[in-house]
Amino acid sequence: MIQEEICSRDTMACCVDCPRRYFVVFLGFIGLLVSIGFRTCFALVMVHVTNHTSTERDDDSLFHNCTTSRDLQLNIEPSHVFLLHTAFYCGSLVTQIPGGILATRYSPKWVCGLSIVLSSVLFLVLPTAIQYNLPAVYVIRVLQGLVEGCSIPALNGIISAWAPKTERSRMITVAYAGAYISPAIALMTSGACSCYVSWNSIIYIYGGCGVAWSIVWMLCIHDNPKHHPRLGARERQLFCTDDVVINRPDQEEKIIPWRAILTSLPVYAIIVGAFCRNWIFSMLITQQPQYFKEVFHMTTADIGFLSAVPHVLMTVVVITGGFVVDNFIKRDIFSTTVARKLSETLGYQVNPLDLAPKYASVVTGLARLGMLGAVLSTVVAYFVRDIVTDPAEVPEAWKRLFIIAASIHFFGVLFYAVFASGNRQPWSGSPSTLSVSITQPVANDDKDYDETTRLLRRRLRLHRPQLVDADSYEYGSTTRFLNTI
Repeated sequence: MIQEEICSRDTMACCVDCPRRYFVVFLGFIGLLVSIGFRTCFALVMVHVTNHTSTERDDDSLFHNCTTSRDLQLNIEPSHVFLLHTAFYCGSLVTQIPGGILATRYSPKWVCGLSIVLSSVLFLVLPTAIQYNLPAVYVIRVLQGLVEGCSIPALNGIISAWAPKTERSRMITVAYAGAYISPAIALMTSGACSCYVSWNSIIYIYGGCGVAWSIVWMLCIHDNPKHHPRLGARERQLFCTDDVVINRPDQEEKIIPWRAILTSLPVYAIIVGAFCRNWIFSMLITQQPQYFKEVFHMTTADIGFLSAVPHVLMTVVVITGGFVVDNFIKRDIFSTTVARKLSETLGYQVNPLDLAPKYASVVTGLARLGMLGAVLSTVVAYFVRDIVTDPAEVPEAWKRLFIIAASIHFFGVLFYAVFASGNRQPWSGSPSTLSVSITQPVANDDKDYDETTRLLRRRLRLHRPQLVDADSYEYGSTTRFLNTI
């Protein structure tokens, strides 16, 4: 038992009572900031070094004199660059589920750390390949996708292990915020560096940061609190208390109800939503900068700045929207199902833990296959843009791409609105129970329980907040899973 091992440690070994879990969340935030930035920086760099047939407009630019002596011009069609992004997403798609298995069977710290350090090294090799051997770029992008696909499942395992039930929702929200703000930072810095430093400077900066982060991660992070030799006394007590207040149900037979899962419409709602969100997310990162370049003839610095705006707004909505929706649920303004549908419509994702906490990893793995949306998004962009040879027809080609993307996203919102659910499914297994006996589980979101149960839940939350159902903390409504990266 985790609590037995932690509680038995000698408290004298800790001189400073510092919350180590916050450091884990901070490094998780930085890790996502850097790793998601890899693909964003590459996208804008490729926009900068290709498509030199279009004349940049400097008169109304926010950033003037976007030139540097250390520049590069590639003789490559802009549409072919989309296939470089396809190569990355294909590699990432392959290792989504195997990455989760590796992180579960072995150390998630090492799986995540090695994943990012290998991707960083490959990223540092990219400038040489771009300049001298373009076919090698395809190989490097596939390898980057393969190794990065393991990082997110492993990172999830680390953060989940270090997040007490009472803080899990907030900690995961903060850590995942790095993934949403990452494109904005990467776009702005890439644009500025490409214009005023050199075309490849941002690749070396991000690659170096990735290597440095990986070293700090592998040296300082432990898989879970019981393995940390310098855990503070107060924090140790928090994990001890957090682990013993709940009387867990008996271990059930570990049989995954695949048939029920694969025939569940709410599960397909999550998968479809993930697919459509990945399509849009990929388009914003890999195609929107090219659109600004070809249609509006903007400088790279302008492109980076304007392309960052949607990601900044998305970050604000993700962080604040989750807490607002949480408040609506707690005040019984919305049911959990209505809140989930509203969340997807507003543009941020909630997790599959509502449907089946026991099989959440399975449903999450299926949802992560929504990465196929990113693959198809770049493939469609290649074909739609490649058939255009007349420069006058380029704006029309981009118009078709945006209509396709909007239609797919609208379909995803409708499908999710009709078939999604925020209630635990019949195949999900037994719900967690409280240390006290009540007629209904505390975490039940339905409104058909009696007033006695409602009052009992209210008294528990007011006087003994640590004794509420495990699910209400471990699976808070702002707890998200990353299905768009």
